[in-house]
Amino acid sequence: MIKKDTSTILRGIAILIVIASHYAEWMGTENALHPAIAHAISTWGPLGVDVFMLLSGYGLYKSAEKGGVNGRFVWRRLSACYIPYLLVAFTLAILTHELQPTNLHWIYAFVTVQDYWFISALMVMYIAFMLSFRLFKKLRLPVLSILVIGYSVWLYLSGHMDFWTLSNAAFLIGVYAAAAEKRFPALSSLKGRILMLAAGTIGSAVCFFWMQHMGGSGTEESYAAELVLNLFLTLTWLGIASLFPPFKPLLFGILGKHTIFIYLTHAVLYFAILYRLPAWPYAQRCIITSLISLIIGCLLGELYDLAEKLPGKWIKPRRAVKDLK
Repeated sequence: MIKKDTSTILRGIAILIVIASHYAEWMGTENALHPAIAHAISTWGPLGVDVFMLLSGYGLYKSAEKGGVNGRFVWRRLSACYIPYLLVAFTLAILTHELQPTNLHWIYAFVTVQDYWFISALMVMYIAFMLSFRLFKKLRLPVLSILVIGYSVWLYLSGHMDFWTLSNAAFLIGVYAAAAEKRFPALSSLKGRILMLAAGTIGSAVCFFWMQHMGGSGTEESYAAELVLNLFLTLTWLGIASLFPPFKPLLFGILGKHTIFIYLTHAVLYFAILYRLPAWPYAQRCIITSLISLIIGCLLGELYDLAEKLPGKWIKPRRAVKDLK
């Protein structure tokens, strides 16, 4: 349903959405030429996160379906997300003078990825997936659903922001979409994919107007409306991904390949670069900072990929990670 090149391209689009959202929010409406537009862009972030979660869930299931959840599977997840986080976050902590190797609280926060909520949530999804698929082969999908929903409820009850919990549903949709392809071939047909896109689009529009006529945010009703809207938006993304025309990734492919490094560095670079150009208009500084963030993130990603291919395989497992079979 979703081809590998399509997944890479959509990840590249998603990271641009996330960066635009963050920069618009940090810029603040008082610095924007068009405050209403800046505010609107600042709300886009969850859309990009939904894409990442959807594609992650879909890709995990497809990968597990081919080779099982073994040592190689675990290592690929670690080397794709957690190890880049450790390398980049540790380096940034040194450069920003925030490294506290003798502070146990700092070490705990660093190891558990508390400063990067998306990486933390993604790692929880990975762990839940691996546990359920490894230990509960016949009940793996129900167990995974219970774990993800339980984690989301815990986040909600702990007072975390809504978008911390809403995008977790996209991960489950990705997993179930991948699982349904063989059981329900009609979903993968052209008609099925068009209907999926149409249902997601119409449902999203209805939820959007529902929310516009709602009293305000912060209530259980508004959260329920956001959750339903999120589900329909994810269904829309799934429809778009399944109907995406095949072509070479090019620019978006490069960005999609290194989204983890772009995400990890874009916040620090924003505040490090933006205020070093005080004579420039604010919008121009944001554009320049965005381009620099994308370039540096891609360069770091290419260096990491190169390190993985070195003859010594210093970043690949030797005997440390054995097959779990």
